[in-house]
Amino acid sequence: MKIAAFLDGRPGHEKQTAGIIRALSQRTEIEVSEIKVTDRFFGSYKAISEYMGLYRNLKNNGSGFDIVIGTGSKTHICVIIAKLLSNAKAVICMSPEKFLLPLFDLCFVPVHDDLPEKNNVFKTAGPPGLNTDRRQHDKTAGLVLIGGTDEKSHYWDQDVILENVENILKSGSDIKWTVSTSPRTPVSMDEGLKKITEATGSEFRPFSSTPRGWLESMYDGCKTVWVTADSISMVYEALSAGCRVGVIPVRWKKAGKFLRSFDFLISRGLIVFYPESPDMGKNMEIFDEAGRCAGEIISRWLKKN
Repeated sequence: MKIAAFLDGRPGHEKQTAGIIRALSQRTEIEVSEIKVTDRFFGSYKAISEYMGLYRNLKNNGSGFDIVIGTGSKTHICVIIAKLLSNAKAVICMSPEKFLLPLFDLCFVPVHDDLPEKNNVFKTAGPPGLNTDRRQHDKTAGLVLIGGTDEKSHYWDQDVILENVENILKSGSDIKWTVSTSPRTPVSMDEGLKKITEATGSEFRPFSSTPRGWLESMYDGCKTVWVTADSISMVYEALSAGCRVGVIPVRWKKAGKFLRSFDFLISRGLIVFYPESPDMGKNMEIFDEAGRCAGEIISRWLKKN
């Protein structure tokens, strides 16, 4: 299967594309060409020009691209034009604009987007990603991940969150806890977390001191992970890594897709909200959205090629 991947430079978007591609590589032989899209206009023109050069080389060898894939609005036009120029199947992650939806052959859409069922819509519990369950978790290791402020989505009640974190660290005294933050975490929150971790014998690793790949290695090693509700991407990453996940609530400014996501995950028994505790003994279902997406691509098109 020959794949052209349009990448928009946003790590969260590129992880979704990379997760599906890696899952495909585990199921069939693939050949991947990556094309950068720097912006919607001139960047799209350059990306399509590069795509056509790659496509012509393949055609000279008697083949072509089977799949063109992208994540994020910046890649939409590139994927559509590439499909029209080369007859490849157009695959996109996340909901496109409604008027563009019929132009894609397959859209991987999170259930929280509440999109109607269609033949080219495949609903996912959350975004596909690169995290997988490596079955290396230590039941005595735990991770607490703190998000931060966002004026548009939620209120950040620092005192309440600090109190909840302190209670989690104290109640799980048999677990060696590591607490980390994000670029959105207020400086005053860092100071409070440092005091709490020192008092409970836990480790504090602010975001600024974590190297690339550190978080992924923590997912692999920690059985229990707590995440503040504003950092839903980390919730999905921890679930994909096979962790038991608890969510520290925040107060939302309005109901929206985050709440729909959490309602769905709770209904499946995949997460709990504080003060409930993740059930270590529960036989939890495998959360592998990248694998499900790859399986859908293969079932639709590989056998027909």
